[in-house]
Amino acid sequence: MNIDQVLQIARFYHEQNKTQEEIAQQLLVSRSTISRALKMARERGYIRTIVVAPSSNAPRLEAWFRARFDLQHVVIVPGRGNTPEVLDSVGQTAATYLDHIVTEGTVLTVAGGRTLMAVSKQLRPAYRPDVTVVPVMGGWVGDSAISANEVVREIAVRWQARAESLFAPAIISDEIARQALWREESIRLTLEKARTATVACVSLAGVTRDPTGLHHHYARSSGLLSEEDHQSLLALGAVGESCAQFFDIDGRPIDVWNQAKTIAVSLHDLKKMPIVVMVAAGTEKAWATLGACRGGFVTALIITEELACKIEQLDQVT
Repeated sequence: MNIDQVLQIARFYHEQNKTQEEIAQQLLVSRSTISRALKMARERGYIRTIVVAPSSNAPRLEAWFRARFDLQHVVIVPGRGNTPEVLDSVGQTAATYLDHIVTEGTVLTVAGGRTLMAVSKQLRPAYRPDVTVVPVMGGWVGDSAISANEVVREIAVRWQARAESLFAPAIISDEIARQALWREESIRLTLEKARTATVACVSLAGVTRDPTGLHHHYARSSGLLSEEDHQSLLALGAVGESCAQFFDIDGRPIDVWNQAKTIAVSLHDLKKMPIVVMVAAGTEKAWATLGACRGGFVTALIITEELACKIEQLDQVT
């Protein structure tokens, strides 16, 4: 067995979460061959495993979040910032939770973005043909954007599940254009399916006055949020966005803006879903995450310890 074959098997097992049996079937080799390749990869140092122990503060923070915001499930993940490594760690924790709560017949609706793509890539391959995955929002259109449709496809491939797509932008230039899109049957039916979801998995972005913050992010990823929009949202008290829906520090939707310019399931509908899993990393999302928790449209929270500490501090002073 050459090095390329060993590395291929190691990547299937550790990066794509395939089982040894699945790899053996795909490569048409015996399971013992897979086992030997993984052992060789470990012995030669091709695989490096790091165990990160949670801090003693994590259990206290998890208990505080559950009690303060009446959450069903909270996991505080070690990590600082929102590097790819941190997103993978948070994504793996969220993927494990989704594996547990998504059952036969579930309609799962998901948002787009780097965080949700990290979650989808950490899901273990499975056969779930009775699960339907559907986008909760339209897509960003920039070169660096990761749309909800892309996350839907990734999950559907890993689970061999059914998938539905939403072919519309997340943010529309004006209300007339938005109303015309909402009248399109394919868009309307997809969003109606998303509203029936029993599980949602979403992330969020912060609205700040920092010129490198929200406006910079959306100008780069979607090209549709103008500086005028940015200032308007700030004036309306927006602190965060989830599923292309903007809200204030108490989680109140900025409906005057959302209902004029977005193609997405509303926060009011999101709040009615039995399980809404929010995944986040990076302290720039602290105000937004606090607003989401206060608004009650989150039932499960999976975030980094750094972000959790920041939210606790902000909650005490606002």
